[in-house]
Amino acid sequence: STVIRPHRARPFARADQRRVGDERLDERARPFIPSGSPPDDDERAEMMPGDAGVPSRDERIGVLLDDLEHGEAEWRMSAALALGKLGAPAIPGLVAVLRSGSPAAREAAGAALGRIGRSMRAVPEALLALLDDPGEDVREAALRAVGTMGAAAVPALTALLSATRANLRRTAAQAFGCLAHDAEPATEALAECLGDAELDVRQRAVWALGKIGAPAVTALARALADANVSVRLTAARSLGGIGERASGADAALRLALGDGDFRVRLHAANALTQLDGDVAASVEILAAALDEPDPATRALAARALGRIGPASRRAATALLKALRDDDAEVRQAALAAAKKSHRDKLN
Repeated sequence: STVIRPHRARPFARADQRRVGDERLDERARPFIPSGSPPDDDERAEMMPGDAGVPSRDERIGVLLDDLEHGEAEWRMSAALALGKLGAPAIPGLVAVLRSGSPAAREAAGAALGRIGRSMRAVPEALLALLDDPGEDVREAALRAVGTMGAAAVPALTALLSATRANLRRTAAQAFGCLAHDAEPATEALAECLGDAELDVRQRAVWALGKIGAPAVTALARALADANVSVRLTAARSLGGIGERASGADAALRLALGDGDFRVRLHAANALTQLDGDVAASVEILAAALDEPDPATRALAARALGRIGPASRRAATALLKALRDDDAEVRQAALAAAKKSHRDKLN
């Protein structure tokens, strides 16, 4: 059994709060507690039944679960780490906290479940079930927990993408967005979701594909032709964020310059300025965006014009006006674009 060293051991329960039978757990550990110390997750997890004065595993799990509601973040996260080390036996209690705990407790429980999932290299079944919970806050807590599991979550979530119920497909797609680059093995399965009859599924799938990045360029290019503007807009924004690695989408982006929604046209133009090739068709759209009411949109357009150099001279009037913009970021981007547009003359 583990040897407990009095000068190092830390408390695993809060004073004057909990009983198991007729004994206070903190009193059973008192010989090993330096008063007022924060919890030590290693020793809390590793104490074994049979050590003098040490509670059983189930008792310790109960104490640690209670500590997820502690008012101090250090206590909560220490308890979460200890529960994560205890592994599968802690899962039922952690899932219960995700169902009904406070927001802070849910966050800590999610961290513990994430650690357990990574060590198991799989999503615990009880946690997967919460992705279909009727309560939105419960689903969100479960999503955050799954999102910390990395590649270990991919097989189970991929299977859910083909579920009969749209709610499960939607939640699985959203969970892949939380995994970001770790979701790359699911790129093909997410791409198939772009043909889903449910808009919510397509919206979350295209968002997840954007988080995956360059490996999803072909799928994102396909999404530019979706019937829904929010799907097309997310795809265009994502391709702009991917930058020069989105070269495989140039043909679809050029078609998107004629989209019926100005925002899609703008983000398609922004993406095209980062690729090699003729960008002349983008200039008019970007120049028009310099008159948009949103300063972030104006700054994006000015930066995009700055990338295309002399070709942006056709937007000279709009850039000149932008030099007097109320927003400092817009003015700076417009000045940089104006200088680049006349670089050959300056040289």
